[in-house]
Amino acid sequence: MELRRATADDLDSLADIACVAFPEDPQWDYRFPRRREYPQDNWMCTRQMYNHFLTGQEDNNYLVKVITTQSNEDDRIVKPVALAVWEIQYKKEGAIPKAFTTALMEAKQTYFDGVYGDSQIHLRIRGTHPDYQRRGAATQHCQWGMTLARERNLAVTLFSSPMGQLVYTHLGFKLVGTVIVQVEGEEEKLSIGAMGLWNWLLE
Repeated sequence: MELRRATADDLDSLADIACVAFPEDPQWDYRFPRRREYPQDNWMCTRQMYNHFLTGQEDNNYLVKVITTQSNEDDRIVKPVALAVWEIQYKKEGAIPKAFTTALMEAKQTYFDGVYGDSQIHLRIRGTHPDYQRRGAATQHCQWGMTLARERNLAVTLFSSPMGQLVYTHLGFKLVGTVIVQVEGEEEKLSIGAMGLWNWLLE
């Protein structure tokens, strides 16, 4: 498996990976409850979001990384199978009136930005195509960020669903808080862990 920086040529692959990898996470149905009714619209919106991240690489706000490997169907084809979006330059985002976004923005300020400010890199998104999971892609993505953070003496921060916390805990991340996302008046809610890694800051 090869880790490299994503380019505009990867845009469709990024949308494909996201649309099949992230539905395993409970927050996906919470955030996009009608995605099954409108799969093409969901794919197009996802593609637009990753185009935003790729464009953000130009001014160093984001860095999008992909892991490529041989296709299961044809080993002559090498394709992206995992993605990660890193915020490598601290920026304060404007408020967006959505329960999920608002809760995470407030938690990011409390657990990360208010503690580390611009002395952090933030793993915003990470996912692997289900057909290529358990091959080390998550570890490879995280280790890239951990190496960069150690070199620059920064903390690594992220939000994780319960299903992802085992991976991050194994890599040394600590749970520093739990974010509950719930719209007022609704029973449905999400539990998201705020996690960080900063061991080298204490050395």
